[in-house]
Amino acid sequence: MSRFTYLQRISANLPVLRYPLEARRDFRIRSKSMKNLLSRFSQDQSGATAIEYGLIAGLISVVIIATITTVGTKLSAKFNAIANNLT
Repeated sequence: MSRFTYLQRISANLPVLRYPLEARRDFRIRSKSMKNLLSRFSQDQSGATAIEYGLIAGLISVVIIATITTVGTKLSAKFNAIANNLT
């Protein structure tokens, strides 16, 4: 397929704006919807709650890992001491 044929196929799928006013109107509609989306996003508080729960879960997991590591080290030392006393 030649490059020109490929570009013709791509351009056939693009919308054709006949008048510059259509382009301005389309831009205004999209910019209003984007402003609406950004304002709703900035006022939404549900994401903040999810982030807080995620931070709490992460903190709890760090504490659990630190505790298990400490207990595991002490338990290993105890078993080694018992093994040495048995031999």
